[in-house]
Amino acid sequence: MNTALGPDTGRKSHLVLDDVYSFVLRLHLNPAPGGRGTPRPQFNLENVNKGTNRRMQDLDEVLHELKTQIELILQSPASHVN
Repeated sequence: MNTALGPDTGRKSHLVLDDVYSFVLRLHLNPAPGGRGTPRPQFNLENVNKGTNRRMQDLDEVLHELKTQIELILQSPASHVN
């Protein structure tokens, strides 16, 4: 089977033609200082396609960043199928 990652790029499969954008959101709960109180969230947003990671502590910031990245993808001329 020829895939986008396969060595045979002369033949195109459906995987080559599809634009797939992947994001991974990880949530770590860090213990509160001194081990008391509510654990603090640490978010890690990974843009798999770009190979970037961004750490954030606020969920609203995470959602804003994800929305911004998706809007940029949708506005990109490369994301439009002719």
